[in-house]
Amino acid sequence: MAAGYAPPISHRYLAVRSGIGHFGYSGNIITKEYGSAIVLASVVTDAELIPTDPLPEEENYCDECKLCLSVCSSGYVDPVEKVTLTLGGKEFSYGKRRSNSRCFLVCGGLTGLNASGKWSTWSPARFKIPEKDEDFTAALPSTIEAYLGRPKFEGGFFICLIPGSRMEYTCSNCHFVCHPDKEVRKARYKMLIESGVVIQEPDGSRRAISPEEAKEYLKSMPLERRKLYESIPEE
Repeated sequence: MAAGYAPPISHRYLAVRSGIGHFGYSGNIITKEYGSAIVLASVVTDAELIPTDPLPEEENYCDECKLCLSVCSSGYVDPVEKVTLTLGGKEFSYGKRRSNSRCFLVCGGLTGLNASGKWSTWSPARFKIPEKDEDFTAALPSTIEAYLGRPKFEGGFFICLIPGSRMEYTCSNCHFVCHPDKEVRKARYKMLIESGVVIQEPDGSRRAISPEEAKEYLKSMPLERRKLYESIPEE
Protein backbone atom coordinates (compact mmCIF):
# COMPACT_ATOMS: atom_id res chain seq x y z
CA MET A 1 0.00 0.00 0.00
CA ALA A 2 1.42 3.37 -0.96
CA ALA A 3 2.26 5.80 1.83
CA GLY A 4 -0.70 8.03 2.67
CA TYR A 5 -3.24 5.84 0.87
CA ALA A 6 -6.01 4.10 2.79
CA PRO A 7 -8.32 1.62 1.03
CA PRO A 8 -12.10 2.02 1.42
CA ILE A 9 -12.39 -1.31 3.28
CA SER A 10 -10.06 -2.90 5.81
CA HIS A 11 -10.10 -6.71 5.84
CA ARG A 12 -8.50 -6.64 9.28
CA TYR A 13 -11.13 -4.35 10.78
CA LEU A 14 -13.96 -6.42 9.35
CA ALA A 15 -12.34 -9.62 10.59
CA VAL A 16 -11.86 -8.50 14.17
CA ARG A 17 -15.33 -6.95 14.44
CA SER A 18 -17.10 -9.98 12.96
CA GLY A 19 -15.37 -12.56 15.16
CA ILE A 20 -12.89 -14.06 12.68
CA GLY A 21 -9.98 -13.42 15.02
CA HIS A 22 -8.31 -10.96 17.39
CA PHE A 23 -5.78 -8.19 16.93
CA GLY A 24 -2.27 -9.20 17.89
CA TYR A 25 0.08 -6.45 19.06
CA SER A 26 1.37 -6.24 15.47
CA GLY A 27 -2.09 -5.31 14.23
CA ASN A 28 -2.30 -8.59 12.33
CA ILE A 29 -5.35 -10.79 12.82
CA ILE A 30 -4.54 -13.85 14.91
CA THR A 31 -6.61 -17.01 15.26
CA LYS A 32 -6.44 -19.84 17.77
CA GLU A 33 -6.18 -22.41 14.95
CA TYR A 34 -3.53 -20.87 12.68
CA GLY A 35 -1.99 -18.00 14.58
CA SER A 36 -1.34 -15.08 12.26
CA ALA A 37 -0.46 -17.15 9.17
CA ILE A 38 -3.75 -16.47 7.40
CA VAL A 39 -4.99 -14.55 4.37
CA LEU A 40 -8.15 -12.45 4.54
CA ALA A 41 -10.67 -11.67 1.82
CA SER A 42 -13.95 -9.77 1.93
CA VAL A 43 -17.19 -9.85 -0.04
CA VAL A 44 -19.14 -6.63 -0.56
CA THR A 45 -22.88 -7.26 -0.71
CA ASP A 46 -26.21 -5.54 -0.15
CA ALA A 47 -27.68 -8.73 1.31
CA GLU A 48 -29.20 -8.25 4.76
CA LEU A 49 -26.92 -10.45 6.84
CA ILE A 50 -27.11 -10.95 10.58
CA PRO A 51 -23.92 -9.45 12.09
CA THR A 52 -21.80 -11.67 14.30
CA ASP A 53 -20.15 -10.51 17.52
CA PRO A 54 -16.42 -10.12 18.12
CA LEU A 55 -14.63 -12.95 19.90
CA PRO A 56 -14.32 -12.61 23.69
CA GLU A 57 -11.16 -10.68 24.52
CA GLU A 58 -10.19 -13.24 27.15
CA GLU A 59 -9.71 -15.75 24.30
CA ASN A 60 -7.03 -13.57 22.67
CA TYR A 61 -3.74 -15.46 23.08
CA CYS A 62 -1.59 -12.38 22.39
CA ASP A 63 0.43 -11.71 25.54
CA GLU A 64 2.41 -8.91 23.89
CA CYS A 65 5.61 -10.95 23.78
CA LYS A 66 6.46 -8.73 20.78
CA LEU A 67 8.42 -11.39 18.93
CA CYS A 68 6.51 -10.11 15.91
CA LEU A 69 8.42 -6.84 16.32
CA SER A 70 11.73 -8.64 16.89
CA VAL A 71 11.50 -10.34 13.48
CA CYS A 72 10.45 -7.15 11.66
CA SER A 73 13.63 -5.57 10.31
CA SER A 74 11.73 -2.51 9.10
CA GLY A 75 10.56 -1.37 12.55
CA TYR A 76 7.03 -1.06 11.18
CA VAL A 77 5.22 -1.26 14.54
CA ASP A 78 5.91 1.03 17.49
CA PRO A 79 7.10 -1.03 20.49
CA VAL A 80 5.29 1.17 23.02
CA GLU A 81 2.53 3.31 21.53
CA LYS A 82 -0.85 1.79 20.69
CA VAL A 83 -3.85 2.91 18.67
CA THR A 84 -7.42 2.35 19.79
CA LEU A 85 -10.41 2.34 17.46
CA THR A 86 -14.13 1.81 17.83
CA LEU A 87 -15.91 -0.54 15.44
CA GLY A 88 -19.64 -1.07 15.83
CA GLY A 89 -19.58 0.19 19.41
CA LYS A 90 -16.64 -2.04 20.41
CA GLU A 91 -13.11 -0.85 21.19
CA PHE A 92 -10.00 -2.58 19.82
CA SER A 93 -6.32 -1.73 20.14
CA TYR A 94 -2.97 -2.79 18.70
CA GLY A 95 0.57 -1.41 18.27
CA LYS A 96 0.74 1.82 16.30
CA ARG A 97 2.03 1.30 12.78
CA ARG A 98 4.66 3.61 11.37
CA SER A 99 5.09 4.60 7.70
CA ASN A 100 3.83 2.00 5.22
CA SER A 101 7.04 2.65 3.29
CA ARG A 102 8.84 0.56 5.91
CA CYS A 103 6.84 -2.52 4.96
CA PHE A 104 7.18 -1.71 1.26
CA LEU A 105 10.97 -1.49 1.52
CA VAL A 106 11.48 -4.76 3.43
CA CYS A 107 8.47 -6.99 2.78
CA GLY A 108 8.53 -5.81 -0.84
CA GLY A 109 12.02 -7.22 -1.34
CA LEU A 110 13.93 -3.97 -1.87
CA THR A 111 16.20 -4.87 1.05
CA GLY A 112 16.21 -7.53 3.73
CA LEU A 113 19.29 -7.68 5.94
CA ASN A 114 18.48 -7.30 9.63
CA ALA A 115 20.36 -4.55 11.49
CA SER A 116 22.24 -7.27 13.40
CA GLY A 117 23.75 -8.46 10.11
CA LYS A 118 23.17 -12.06 11.21
CA TRP A 119 19.98 -12.93 9.30
CA SER A 120 17.79 -11.64 6.51
CA THR A 121 14.47 -11.99 4.76
CA TRP A 122 14.36 -13.73 1.36
CA SER A 123 15.55 -10.51 -0.23
CA PRO A 124 19.22 -10.75 -1.25
CA ALA A 125 19.69 -6.98 -0.96
CA ARG A 126 21.27 -5.33 2.06
CA PHE A 127 20.68 -1.60 1.68
CA LYS A 128 20.44 0.28 4.96
CA ILE A 129 16.96 0.65 6.43
CA PRO A 130 16.38 4.25 7.58
CA GLU A 131 15.57 4.88 11.23
CA LYS A 132 13.17 7.79 10.66
CA ASP A 133 9.95 7.63 8.65
CA GLU A 134 10.75 10.86 6.84
CA ASP A 135 13.95 9.37 5.40
CA PHE A 136 12.19 6.59 3.50
CA THR A 137 11.06 8.81 0.63
CA ALA A 138 14.67 9.56 -0.25
CA ALA A 139 15.72 5.91 0.17
CA LEU A 140 13.14 4.34 -2.14
CA PRO A 141 14.22 5.49 -5.64
CA SER A 142 17.73 4.00 -5.49
CA THR A 143 16.56 0.73 -3.93
CA ILE A 144 13.82 0.39 -6.55
CA GLU A 145 16.37 1.01 -9.34
CA ALA A 146 18.63 -1.70 -7.91
CA TYR A 147 15.66 -4.05 -7.51
CA LEU A 148 14.76 -3.66 -11.19
CA GLY A 149 18.35 -4.44 -12.17
CA ARG A 150 18.47 -7.79 -10.38
CA PRO A 151 17.50 -11.08 -12.12
CA LYS A 152 13.80 -11.38 -12.81
CA PHE A 153 11.65 -13.79 -10.84
CA GLU A 154 8.46 -15.73 -11.45
CA GLY A 155 5.19 -14.64 -9.87
CA GLY A 156 4.77 -11.49 -7.83
CA PHE A 157 2.13 -8.82 -8.22
CA PHE A 158 1.86 -5.45 -9.92
CA ILE A 159 2.12 -2.34 -7.76
CA CYS A 160 1.56 1.32 -8.56
CA LEU A 161 4.96 2.36 -7.20
CA ILE A 162 6.79 0.31 -9.85
CA PRO A 163 4.68 0.70 -13.03
CA GLY A 164 4.95 -2.25 -15.41
CA SER A 165 7.05 -4.37 -13.07
CA ARG A 166 6.13 -6.99 -10.52
CA MET A 167 6.81 -6.79 -6.82
CA GLU A 168 7.82 -9.88 -4.88
CA TYR A 169 6.94 -10.49 -1.26
CA THR A 170 10.00 -11.61 0.71
CA CYS A 171 9.09 -11.37 4.38
CA SER A 172 5.90 -11.90 6.43
CA ASN A 173 8.04 -12.93 9.41
CA CYS A 174 5.58 -11.23 11.77
CA HIS A 175 2.90 -13.63 10.51
CA PHE A 176 5.03 -16.75 10.58
CA VAL A 177 6.49 -16.33 14.06
CA CYS A 178 3.11 -15.78 15.75
CA HIS A 179 1.54 -18.95 17.15
CA PRO A 180 -0.90 -19.65 20.01
CA ASP A 181 1.76 -21.76 21.76
CA LYS A 182 4.49 -19.47 23.11
CA GLU A 183 7.09 -22.25 22.93
CA VAL A 184 6.39 -22.63 19.22
CA ARG A 185 6.86 -18.88 18.83
CA LYS A 186 10.23 -19.06 20.55
CA ALA A 187 11.30 -22.01 18.40
CA ARG A 188 10.33 -20.20 15.20
CA TYR A 189 12.15 -17.07 16.31
CA LYS A 190 15.31 -19.07 17.06
CA MET A 191 15.05 -20.83 13.70
CA LEU A 192 14.84 -17.49 11.88
CA ILE A 193 17.72 -15.70 13.58
CA GLU A 194 19.97 -18.74 13.09
CA SER A 195 19.00 -19.31 9.44
CA GLY A 196 21.71 -17.11 7.92
CA VAL A 197 21.40 -14.53 5.17
CA VAL A 198 20.18 -14.87 1.61
CA ILE A 199 22.35 -14.25 -1.45
CA GLN A 200 21.40 -14.38 -5.12
CA GLU A 201 23.31 -16.22 -7.85
CA PRO A 202 23.70 -14.74 -11.37
CA ASP A 203 20.94 -17.06 -12.62
CA GLY A 204 18.52 -15.58 -10.08
CA SER A 205 18.48 -18.53 -7.68
CA ARG A 206 18.91 -17.86 -3.97
CA ARG A 207 20.39 -19.65 -1.05
CA ALA A 208 21.00 -18.99 2.62
CA ILE A 209 24.59 -18.91 3.86
CA SER A 210 26.40 -17.61 6.92
CA PRO A 211 26.81 -13.84 7.38
CA GLU A 212 30.58 -14.18 6.98
CA GLU A 213 30.26 -16.12 3.73
CA ALA A 214 27.76 -13.58 2.43
CA LYS A 215 30.17 -10.69 2.99
CA GLU A 216 32.88 -12.47 1.04
CA TYR A 217 30.41 -13.39 -1.71
CA LEU A 218 29.39 -9.75 -2.14
CA LYS A 219 33.01 -8.61 -2.17
CA SER A 220 33.79 -11.06 -4.98
CA MET A 221 31.13 -9.60 -7.27
CA PRO A 222 31.97 -7.23 -10.12
CA LEU A 223 31.35 -3.70 -8.88
CA GLU A 224 28.32 -2.95 -11.07
CA ARG A 225 26.59 -6.17 -10.00
CA ARG A 226 27.43 -5.60 -6.35
CA LYS A 227 25.71 -2.20 -6.50
CA LEU A 228 22.43 -4.04 -7.13
CA TYR A 229 22.62 -5.51 -3.62
CA GLU A 230 24.36 -3.02 -1.34
CA SER A 231 25.65 0.55 -1.14
CA ILE A 232 29.31 0.87 -2.07
CA PRO A 233 31.22 3.61 -0.21
CA GLU A 234 32.87 6.15 -2.49
CA GLU A 235 36.66 5.85 -2.44
